[in-house]
Amino acid sequence: MTREQFLLLLIVLLPLLIPLLLLFLGGVVGAVMERLHFASLNRREEAFAHIITTNTKRPPEGIRSRTYSLVKGEVVVSADYLKTFIATIKHLFGGRIRSMESLLERARWEAFLRLKEEADRQHATVVFNVRYTTTRLRRTFVEVLAYGTAITERKPGEH
Repeated sequence: MTREQFLLLLIVLLPLLIPLLLLFLGGVVGAVMERLHFASLNRREEAFAHIITTNTKRPPEGIRSRTYSLVKGEVVVSADYLKTFIATIKHLFGGRIRSMESLLERARWEAFLRLKEEADRQHATVVFNVRYTTTRLRRTFVEVLAYGTAITERKPGEH
């Protein structure tokens, strides 16, 4: 192969190789970032395990409330380049898009932990009536809002 033929082949293949390389890099970086985020979520979940949460409309029995307040956690998460590519292909044929399920799971969990963090800042011990709303922003962005009613408990003998 002559040098001119090699350069011509390179000029033809380069526009194909760059998007494939970016797709691969996006997938690798996205997978690493997702793993790190899940590890962070696990650590934070343990830190706020003392806050009781429930989706019931009334507070749990035996809770002596001092104050009620609204707490919320909100997050906007985006998919990495590879997940977006896979979802676009799956969208053409229909069916379950597993690559986006972990994105939604992380978004809900992050919003829930932010709700618990806000409850902890208010010294709440219980959050009841926990609800979620999800909004799709553009193609690859998802906003999740978790909200509920936080209770700061009265100690026995306190009025």
